[in-house]
Amino acid sequence: RHPFMYCTEVKTPEQVLKMRKACALAREALEVARENIKATVTTDDVDAAVHDFVVSKNAYPSPLGYLGFKKSVSTSVNDVIAHGIPDDRALEDGDILNVDVTVFFDGFHGDTSCMFTVGEVDEAGLRLCQAAQRATMAGIQVCGPGVDFRLVGERIEDVADQHGCNVSDLFLGHGIGSYFHGQPEVFPYQND
Repeated sequence: RHPFMYCTEVKTPEQVLKMRKACALAREALEVARENIKATVTTDDVDAAVHDFVVSKNAYPSPLGYLGFKKSVSTSVNDVIAHGIPDDRALEDGDILNVDVTVFFDGFHGDTSCMFTVGEVDEAGLRLCQAAQRATMAGIQVCGPGVDFRLVGERIEDVADQHGCNVSDLFLGHGIGSYFHGQPEVFPYQND
């Protein structure tokens, strides 16, 4: 186990700058994923495109080899909540897809994910994607120095509730840095 699973690292300005660069590269990789998402394409194809892009930037896809994970991104299709494994299933018109990208660049990890729609998505799928985006943004908007992490979860759950959605208690937000996963843990729902 990595020591940062048990303590919070206070980052130096240089570390923050390197994390910003890694996160910017992860965001670019999401755009590569976006460009490859369409009906008939497999999530393996999306994984390969992102992998090639990340490696071409002298970075490493953090999930690859992490705890035995054999892919470079996670792809969660439709009712898969998170951390789906890319495979040879062709995407279909009406699918919703979350792509989770983490890159290791210049000694630091950058982690991000995004929901994408494939072709024409039904009203329920669109409402879910919009609710998830709004809830995420509500959590991000309260972030800042000295803000209690419980407020982040409270805002996320409040917005989800307003849209008739539930927040899963199976997954947490997490810290990054020179490590892939660590403190602080951020619960995306009301908590003590």
